[in-house]
Amino acid sequence: MKGKTNKVASVILAATVASTAVPTPVIYAEDAMIQETEMVTETEMQTEPVTEAVTEPVTEAETEPVTEAETEPVTEAVTEPVTEAETEPVTEAVTEPVTEAETEPATEAVTEPVTEAETEPEEIVRSVIDEASFNVQDNGETVTITGLKETATDTGSLRIPDTIGGKPVVAIADGAFSGKGFTGTLTLPSGLTSIGANAFNGVNFSGALTLPSGLTSIGANAFANTTFTNLVMQSSSLTIGDSAFAGCAGLTGTLNLTGVTSVGNNAFEGCAGLTGTLDLTGVTSVGNNAFANCGFTSVNLAEGLLKIGDSAFAGCMLTGTLVLPSTLLDLGASAFENCTGLTGNINIPAGVTEIKNNTFAGCTGLTGNIILPEGLTSIGNDAFNGCAGLTGDLVLPKNVSTIGERAFQGCTGLTGRLELDGANKVTIGTDAFKDCNSFTDLKISNVDTVDAATLQGINYKEFTGKLELNNVRKVDDNLFKESKFTSLSMTGVSVIGASAFEGCVGLTGEIDLSSATVVKTNAFKGCSGLTGTLNLGKVTSIGNETFSGCAGVTSIVLPTEEGASFTVGNNAFEGCAGLTGELNLSKAASLGTNAFKDCAGLTNLVLSEAELPEGIFSGCAGLTGTLDLSKVTKVANSAFAGCAGLTGVQLQNAASIGDNAFAGCAALTEVQLQSAKEIGENAFAGCVSLTGNLDLNSVETIKKGAFEGCTGLTGLRLPMTVKTIGEGAFAGCSSLTGDLYLNNTTIDARAFEGCAGLSALNLTNVTLNEHSFKDCAGVAGALYLNNVTFNGKGAFAGCTGINSLRMTSITSIEEETFKDCTGLTGLDLTGITAVKANAFAGCTGIEGSLDLSKVTELGNSAFAGCTGVTGVTLDGQTTTTLGTDVFKGCAGITELKLSNFTTIPSIFADCTGLKSLDLKNVDAIADHAFENCTGLTELKLESVTNIGASAFAGCTGLTGEVDLSKVTTLGERAFENCAGLTGKVDLSKVNTLNKATFAGCSGLTSFVLNTNVTSIPEEFFKNCTGLTELKLENVTNIGANAFAGCTGLAGEADLSKVTTFGESAFENCAGLTGALVFADNAVVGNNAFKGCAGFAGDLDLSKVTIGEGTFENCTGLTGKLTLNTTAAEVPSRAFAGAGFTGELVIPDTVKTIKASAFAGCAGLTGELALVNVADIEASAFAGCTGLTGELVLPENCKSVGNSAFAGCTGLTAVKLPAGLSALESYAFLNTGINKVENKSSLTLDLKQNFGSSHWYHVEEQKPVDPEACYLTKGTVRKTISDIKVTAEKDTLELGEEMQVSVTTEAEGVDADMAAYTLSSSNDQVLTVDETGKVTAVGSGKAEIIATANFSTVKSSVEVTVAGEVVLDKPVVMAEASKENVSEVNLTWNAVDGADAYIVYAQNGEGWVELGRVAATAEQAEYVYTVKDLQPGTKYTYSVEAYSKVGDTEYFSGKSDAVSAVTNLAQPALVSAKPVSATQIRVDWNPVENAQGYRIYRKEAGSSEWVMVRRIAGENKHFCIDSTAEAGKEYTYTVTATCSVDGEFYQSTYDETGVSAQTVAMAEPTIVSVGAASNVTTALRVTWNPVENADGYIIYRKGANDTEWTRIKKVMGQATDHYSNIKLEPGTKYTYCVQSFVKKDGVVYYSEKGNNAVSAVTHLKTPALKSATAVSNGVKVVWSPVENAQGYRIYRKEAGSGWKLVRRIAGENKSFCIDSTAEAGKTYTYTVRATCSWDGKLYLSKYDTKGITVK
Repeated sequence: MKGKTNKVASVILAATVASTAVPTPVIYAEDAMIQETEMVTETEMQTEPVTEAVTEPVTEAETEPVTEAETEPVTEAVTEPVTEAETEPVTEAVTEPVTEAETEPATEAVTEPVTEAETEPEEIVRSVIDEASFNVQDNGETVTITGLKETATDTGSLRIPDTIGGKPVVAIADGAFSGKGFTGTLTLPSGLTSIGANAFNGVNFSGALTLPSGLTSIGANAFANTTFTNLVMQSSSLTIGDSAFAGCAGLTGTLNLTGVTSVGNNAFEGCAGLTGTLDLTGVTSVGNNAFANCGFTSVNLAEGLLKIGDSAFAGCMLTGTLVLPSTLLDLGASAFENCTGLTGNINIPAGVTEIKNNTFAGCTGLTGNIILPEGLTSIGNDAFNGCAGLTGDLVLPKNVSTIGERAFQGCTGLTGRLELDGANKVTIGTDAFKDCNSFTDLKISNVDTVDAATLQGINYKEFTGKLELNNVRKVDDNLFKESKFTSLSMTGVSVIGASAFEGCVGLTGEIDLSSATVVKTNAFKGCSGLTGTLNLGKVTSIGNETFSGCAGVTSIVLPTEEGASFTVGNNAFEGCAGLTGELNLSKAASLGTNAFKDCAGLTNLVLSEAELPEGIFSGCAGLTGTLDLSKVTKVANSAFAGCAGLTGVQLQNAASIGDNAFAGCAALTEVQLQSAKEIGENAFAGCVSLTGNLDLNSVETIKKGAFEGCTGLTGLRLPMTVKTIGEGAFAGCSSLTGDLYLNNTTIDARAFEGCAGLSALNLTNVTLNEHSFKDCAGVAGALYLNNVTFNGKGAFAGCTGINSLRMTSITSIEEETFKDCTGLTGLDLTGITAVKANAFAGCTGIEGSLDLSKVTELGNSAFAGCTGVTGVTLDGQTTTTLGTDVFKGCAGITELKLSNFTTIPSIFADCTGLKSLDLKNVDAIADHAFENCTGLTELKLESVTNIGASAFAGCTGLTGEVDLSKVTTLGERAFENCAGLTGKVDLSKVNTLNKATFAGCSGLTSFVLNTNVTSIPEEFFKNCTGLTELKLENVTNIGANAFAGCTGLAGEADLSKVTTFGESAFENCAGLTGALVFADNAVVGNNAFKGCAGFAGDLDLSKVTIGEGTFENCTGLTGKLTLNTTAAEVPSRAFAGAGFTGELVIPDTVKTIKASAFAGCAGLTGELALVNVADIEASAFAGCTGLTGELVLPENCKSVGNSAFAGCTGLTAVKLPAGLSALESYAFLNTGINKVENKSSLTLDLKQNFGSSHWYHVEEQKPVDPEACYLTKGTVRKTISDIKVTAEKDTLELGEEMQVSVTTEAEGVDADMAAYTLSSSNDQVLTVDETGKVTAVGSGKAEIIATANFSTVKSSVEVTVAGEVVLDKPVVMAEASKENVSEVNLTWNAVDGADAYIVYAQNGEGWVELGRVAATAEQAEYVYTVKDLQPGTKYTYSVEAYSKVGDTEYFSGKSDAVSAVTNLAQPALVSAKPVSATQIRVDWNPVENAQGYRIYRKEAGSSEWVMVRRIAGENKHFCIDSTAEAGKEYTYTVTATCSVDGEFYQSTYDETGVSAQTVAMAEPTIVSVGAASNVTTALRVTWNPVENADGYIIYRKGANDTEWTRIKKVMGQATDHYSNIKLEPGTKYTYCVQSFVKKDGVVYYSEKGNNAVSAVTHLKTPALKSATAVSNGVKVVWSPVENAQGYRIYRKEAGSGWKLVRRIAGENKSFCIDSTAEAGKTYTYTVRATCSWDGKLYLSKYDTKGITVK
């Protein structure tokens, strides 16, 4: 139990030291503590001594996790006496005798030892001088002292006699003097040989302890916690027991252990006063914690030392190189933990087989290499944790089987190679090599399979050098994925796992794969740096995407020998653009889809496959010449798409050509397709070089776009067997010529669109779809259509060569069928009953009249644009369906024969050839019926009462008066822009007027309204400039723009009955004159009378509501303006530019004057009273030059807008109220104001608001700074704006006098504000009086300064007085610019008498002058910016003051040097983009002179940036965050860093950052796996589709497989099943499905395997061969069933059911004998095969008929 207690104590001490010296390892001390106390019961936890937790030092509590304080070793408190726990506190090692000070009175500790030792030595000795004071044990010839008698005194010193009773004292028993009160010295018997345990424990002795020369053993705790100050040993052979001197904090100086052979556990623990070198010569064993936390600075571990115990030297201040003796066999845990002063190499002796936990943890000073012995078998947890100074290679001996957790964590200096020899399998703990980022190379030898367990704890993916795999059979899946190795060497590797090296973009050069037999999915995907030849000569399987993207590989060696066979997976070599030459695939057993896609360098192929899979050679642009595919029977989709170099293909035996098979093969000139029955979508699309005739003699189906864009094809042979020609199949084959005869064929949309070379068509029993032959301009002459069905529009649209139609069995012409067939000249529509929309639109060649009297349906625009048609005959009784615009734009129509129509429909718009219309018996004209018939000059509307909207709009040829006297209804815009109509328009029968009916009829002069009309609608007479009179007898409402622009209206207008005026109702009717009188409560809209300059006189609006701009520019209104006495505001521009004169009275109700309300009203005069106005908007009174006097804004005024009173030159003063909260720019610009009283809390920008920079603050009696020019509260007056002082001369002699003169500028300033004062900048050089007389009184330079008394304006002139000048040195400061990383700002104080300052910079050769700064009298401080510097660089500067008097120059000497480090530029973020579901790549522009970067991120919704990566290197420009969680959005930012002279510098960062979000895909849930009962070699997997998925990947495991095999990739979100064929019957298979989506170029995959489901394939039904009677029964024979594990035999008799008669085990069993059969009976037999998986029985089907025997 005591051993365990000591062990715990050692851990505590190690943790304590760690917390004060090296923080990092503290964590692991805590971990050790937790491990010790893991099994403590709850009751034990409750008995944790309170005192221990309380006396824990504060510093330790701050740096140690709280959990450590709570988990102090409970076992110690429970199992050890309380007193012992109190005498060995955790804090003792760190804080010296804190607890001792508490248990000993302070006075005793301070005063006792000195006075007693000096004044009462005799008394102390006398207290125990006689032999009778001791209890002894008589040993015969010797005695052992066992303690003091009760009567003896235990004060003062203790001298133990050499003999008692004449017998030598040879021993002191256990606990003999423990806890006694002695305070003096201790003298031991000279013959003493042993001292027992606890003999003197806790006795406060003083002085030195001398041990007798014959002493051979010191027991445990013998002198523990004593207070000796020195220790003298004389023995030749001494064993020191556990804790013998533990806690002797008073021991000081060196420790001489000469003669000591063994030092026990905790022997000198906590003896911090022991210093110097500890010499352990002769010592064979050092116990646990023996010297922990002692003050030794070095140790001599001499040869012969066998053991160093746990924590033996932990926390010691050891320095120098640590040399471990070759004899050492046992090196304890934490032996040298936190010995931070140790340096040099670590050479572990050959006899050490185990390096235990924490042995060298925290030894940060160790440098050089670690040398590990061959016999080493394990390295413990944290063994070298934090040894950052260790360097060089780390070679792990082959016998090492265990490397503990964090064993080498933080050994950042380890560089070079890490070697792992797997002769013995190594177990590597978590984080064993964490942060060991300096390793470059990794060598692994003698391992069957290199997997994650092999490399656990190693940050190997960050290694940047060479990876060596020697004598390794297999590399596990994903193992080196995206690692940073640059070189790869493999010996003997035969299996390379899925994604093993995927994304290793740094790998370069050629790799040796000559031993590889299986290279799995994605193994080298994206290894773009690989070059040279891939030797795959032994391979049997190459997985999906295995070498995808290996663009540098130039050639591949594949098996070619007899008997060889290999498979190539999907996309295996996709994107290997560097592959060149011939590719021999003659031994390939199967080739995957897209296997060699985009291998653009391949030039030739050797193939053996009869069927070529999808996309296998797509994008192989280097394939040239003719490709012999004569053995190929099927070419799958996209097989050769984009093979731009192919010129010919031999496909004479191919029956099927897949979609896009040769799409984009632009050089292909010849293709043989004699056997092809089906040609897929876009199969040859874009093969522009295909020429000559195309023989498709066997074809049945030609799919969509099959030959689209093959512009070189000239001939086409199609058999009678062709059933379908797909959409766009030959679209754009512009060179196709000849005739085309098709029978019983469906021709899909656009099938021959643009085949301009076709010359004739003969179509019988054909179905046509949309645009089937559109733009086949070469088809000429007659078009024969026999029993043709139209399923879409525009079948022959744009066939401009067709001149006539021969149609049989056709009654309807579909939409756009012959649209734009401009060659059609004659049109026979016999038998046609329907002409659909746009059927003949644009057929400009059709001539003459069209008799359509028998047609029942005419669609919209059926003949629109047929400009050659001259007449139309229509019968309203026959044509029952009539669309709009049927003849729109038929400009040639001059004659209409319309019978049985009472309403003219909307069908003749834009028929500009019509001259006159006599519409007898017509009641109504529909909307737009004759719109824009510009040739129409005559219009007779005898019986018409209803004219629709825009019916005659734009008929500009109509002239004269139009008789509308019978019309009762007029639609909107009915005669709009009929400018030729003249005279009066009679509207006396029209009860309701509509919008814009006569707008733009500029010839109308007057109108008559129905007396019931009270409203003129909007735009009704807009721009009718000919109207001269206005009669509105009963009108009360005039709509918006009703008379706008009627400039001919003249004279006075009576508008007194109108109550509502719409916007712009009379805008710009400048001819209207007289006074404007409005009805009470009239509402006048925005701009209603804008520009009506003819109205004159006063304007009374006291009961009128107006809008914006209502009277703008009404310059004739020159009288008095009376505003609405209830209005809350004056609208924007309401009176802008009007001519009103006199005083303006603003009613008390007005709160707001809107923008430009009175702008430009220069006639308004007098002072302006704004009683309750709260808001004055922009330019409200701008330009009101007649307003005068002081402007007093009311107390409730809150805002004055931009330029509100600008240009009001008559205003002289303004008072701003306390409530004013906004005064915008230029509010009082260019006014006469020279006094401003501001009671508001606003700070006024006087220059911007009042246009002057020079003001004087009345209350503060000081000028307003013209640079700032602000006013907060108070009153200001304008002051002098410029001043200039002039001197008679610039140089004086001492005592000389002269006169200076002053001139000022003070426009608009009161005389009392124009005063100024003269002064000298240096009265020791020049004086000046108020008259301007200057006197030279001292040598040097000075300025005469004229300062305006009420302004900051000043002027100066410099004068020099001869004499010597003494200059002080400037005091300089240097600071890197925060705005510009290439600049440093220098600042210094002004120096009296200086003319200039010289700025210097220090370079390698000394000081260099940078420039000079002229001195001025006003400046107290100077700033100089040094530019064009390097960022992140230290620069040093100095400044010198300079003066020149006459020809003499004076210098102050250089200031003290100052330095600054320029800032680094903020990294410019480029992007953050996902690269996988859990990885995001962050890119930025490198920062000049950066030494590294720190990458931070924050999650969406968080404001806290968290650092995720540190990267070293100036030119780094990206990093990949591999800790992202799928589906989460992150924002990233970056800082640049550098270190200068040991100081760390960091740039600013982009606070916005760049964001990215990965996509989280759900793993599909498998619904079922199974098959129909008669299917034995396939299973159908069904799953629930995943939202947003692009597709799914199906994986499978066989019964004995440990890894998933990818078997199929299927596309489409809704895809929910896949059938896996070619399986073994009676076999268990397990499946899982992975969803994926491609978004912005990144493919996101879900997890896989979590929802796996298993199933067993059905066994085949045993085939019955015979059943025969034999001597012992009936023998039933069947054929064995593959994978059966047994059979069950059934029989039945006539009239009964099947009965089981036998069970037989064994796959190959083929018969059995039914010994239970009875002679003479007839039996029928059948058999079922069986197998068992996971304890479940599976049975095959059986032959229901069976086989019968008698």
